[in-house]
Amino acid sequence: MKKFMKILVMILVIIVIIIGIVTITNWNDINNFRPMVSGAFSKFMCSCLFVEQRTEEQCLQWSKLDLPVSSYSVNQNEKSVTASALGKTSKASYTNERFGCTLQ
Repeated sequence: MKKFMKILVMILVIIVIIIGIVTITNWNDINNFRPMVSGAFSKFMCSCLFVEQRTEEQCLQWSKLDLPVSSYSVNQNEKSVTASALGKTSKASYTNERFGCTLQ
């Protein structure tokens, strides 16, 4: 039984080391991905609300489908949506009928 536990611990240590190496070698890609989540969510919400004229409830269900965010706020006066996810914050604003919503 002790031999089995030693083997299991060694396998877990090897897995943690492999995950660490992969993370370190791809850190730039991981770091560049972080603002994409909040940016995509704010853009989707803004377009849904101000271009498609849907309700906030409908837009939230559609936007959160694949992009979980920690918080968001809608400013009806500015026609903008601000979202935070993975420690990054992004804002999308309705520009006009021709261009729709754009990221700030």
